[in-house]
Amino acid sequence: MSYILVNEIFCSIQGEGYMQGRPAIFIRLQGCKNKCPWCDTKYATTISEVNQLQDDSMIVFQKEKSSPIYSRLKTSFIVEKIKEKAKPGFLVVITGGEPCQQNILALTKDIIASGFDCQIETSGTEQIIVAEKTWITLSPKEKGFRLENLSLANEIKLPVRYLSDIERYEKILEKADGKIICLQPIDCDTEATKLCVQVCKEKNWRLSIQMHKYIGIS
Repeated sequence: MSYILVNEIFCSIQGEGYMQGRPAIFIRLQGCKNKCPWCDTKYATTISEVNQLQDDSMIVFQKEKSSPIYSRLKTSFIVEKIKEKAKPGFLVVITGGEPCQQNILALTKDIIASGFDCQIETSGTEQIIVAEKTWITLSPKEKGFRLENLSLANEIKLPVRYLSDIERYEKILEKADGKIICLQPIDCDTEATKLCVQVCKEKNWRLSIQMHKYIGIS
């Protein structure tokens, strides 16, 4: 039986990247080793027994605000609850934390077999093992990035505050020929947004502006 550590599951709008604008069920997994300074989901990074609820706790479906508490959920239980919330064809986004620190193969298979579109958001620091037809959104990290994951990605999404944030991934981007590349201004920063717009026009890349933050939703 497959279990996954889950921080929260909620319905919203995908505000980032290629899938921007689609209604989606988000499954936020618990645990991430990367500790990025700009991370806006730090509450989902640490695995601690102090914050672990009983297995298959409904609390992760009912959170009204972000918190570090999480539960160990059966894959079948997750998919069962998603079916209650969404119709086939809906987008289901597995995010984190870092999803690929856990074994999510069965979860992605079950989501797709149930008639949903499946997307994962990953840093590429762990081996990516997911079901065929899973949309892989890759936000590479400077340290620990596995270059072999590049070939698996459907899109590359780079958080950007300064030009150096783009330049440090130059070697990775050189090997990303044919991939969808999205530049995402960190924290909706005005100057970072201007920079991303400029580079997107020069490179024919896409702008990802974290729409959910502008319209005030989770």
